[in-house]
Amino acid sequence: MRPGTTRHGTPRWLATLLLAAAAAAPSPGAGQDAAEAAVADTLTLDEAIESALATHPLLDRASAASDIAEADIGSARADWFPSLSLSGTTVRFAEPMVVAPLHAFDPTMPPVFDRTLIQGRAEASYRVFDGGARGARVEAARWASDAAGAEARSAREDVLAGVTIAYARAAAASIRHEAAREREAAGVEGKRQADRLLEQGAVAEVETVRAEAERLAGVAAVATAASFEAVARQDLARWMGVEPAALADRPLRAMGVDPEAIRGDAVPSAEVERAAHRVRQAEASVDIERAGRLPNLDAQAALLEFGSGEGSFQGEWQAGLALSFPAFTGGARSAAIDRARATARGAAAELEIARLRQASAIDRERASLVAAIANAAALRERSEALFEVMDIAFLAYEQGAGTQRERTDASADAYEARAALADAVAEQVRAAVELGRALGVLTPDWISRALGPTP
Repeated sequence: MRPGTTRHGTPRWLATLLLAAAAAAPSPGAGQDAAEAAVADTLTLDEAIESALATHPLLDRASAASDIAEADIGSARADWFPSLSLSGTTVRFAEPMVVAPLHAFDPTMPPVFDRTLIQGRAEASYRVFDGGARGARVEAARWASDAAGAEARSAREDVLAGVTIAYARAAAASIRHEAAREREAAGVEGKRQADRLLEQGAVAEVETVRAEAERLAGVAAVATAASFEAVARQDLARWMGVEPAALADRPLRAMGVDPEAIRGDAVPSAEVERAAHRVRQAEASVDIERAGRLPNLDAQAALLEFGSGEGSFQGEWQAGLALSFPAFTGGARSAAIDRARATARGAAAELEIARLRQASAIDRERASLVAAIANAAALRERSEALFEVMDIAFLAYEQGAGTQRERTDASADAYEARAALADAVAEQVRAAVELGRALGVLTPDWISRALGPTP
C-alpha cells in the first residue's frame, strides 16, 4: 500500500470526502457514529456565512446609511406640520423706554416707560401652499431611502460572496496542504526503499540521490502549502470576524457546484435597483426646483407679553397670512431647474449602464462557470488517471521493472494534479457565486442550494 491511499487503493483525500458525505446520510450503526465524530468539528459554510453576516463592518456601514436615509424622511415629513417657537428677552436701556404696546394716544392714560423691557413671544406658523415642494421633498427622501436599502443589499451580497469564496479557497488550500504532506510521505518512503535497494546492490547510488531530491521537494511543497493555507484561513477569519486561531485546527468541507441550481432567470441586481431608485429621487428633485416658480403662503399667529422691570405686564395676540414670491433671482431658479433635469438625465443613463453591466456580468460569469465546471471535470479525471499511473509506477519499481525516475515523476504529477483539482473546484465556487450575484439572486438559501460537497 502506497502513502496517501486506503488499503483498496483509493486516494485518502477522496475517501475523506466520501466519509464526510456518508456522515450526512442517515444510516444506523456504529459506522455512522464514527463518521459523525470525525466531522463534528468541521467548519461548515453555513456557519461561516452566519458569522460574517453578524459581524462584518460592511453591513454596519450600510445599516448606518439606511438609518440616515430614514431620518431624512422624518425631517422632510416635518414640513407638513406647523411650527411653534417660544422666545423671551430682557433689555436694559440707557433712558426710559415704552414697555407696553401703544395702539392709540389717550392723554388720560399715558404709556408706561421703564429702562427695563421684558418681552415674551409664542409664535406658530404653517405653510399653507408651497407649490408642491414639501411633497416632492418627502418623495425624494423616500427614494433615497430605497436606494440606501439597495446599497445595504449590495453590501450583504459583498459579504456573502467574500466569505463564500474565502471559504472555498481555504478548503482548496487545505487539500493542497494535505496533498503536499502525502507527497512528502511518499518521498520519505521512496528514499527508504532506495536506500534498501542500494544496500542490496539492486540500484545505483544515483537512485538514492533522486529519491532524496523528491523527498526535499515534498518538504518544500509542505512549507509552501502550509503558508498559503494559513493566509487563506486568515482571510476567511477576517470575513467571519473571528481570530485566525479559532479556525486553525478546524477542518473545512470541500465544495462543488450544482449546475441545476444556478439555472434561473435574472432579477434586477442591487446595482440596477439602486440606480432605479436614484432616477426616481432625481425626478422628485426636479419637482422640488419647479416649485420655486410658485409663491409661498404662510399662516402665522403669535401671543406676545410685554412687561417692565417694575412688574407691569400686558399681553396681546396677532394673526395673519404672509405671501412671498421671489420676483427676480437673476436666473438662479432656471439654473437650479436645469441642473436638476440634467441630474435626472444622468441618473437615467446610469440606470441603463447598470442594466448593461448586469447583462454583461451574467454572460461573463456564466461562461466562466461553464469553463470552470469543464476544467474541474477534466482535472478530476486527470487526477484519477495520474494516481493510477502512480500506483503502476510504484508497483513496477518494487518489482524491479521500473526506475526511480519514473516513480518520482509519477508521484509528483499525481499530487500536483490533486492540488490543481482543488484550485479548480475553488474557481468553480467563485464563478458560481459571482454568477448568482450577477443574476441578482445571491442569498444564503441560494448558496445552500447551489453549492454542495465535492463529487
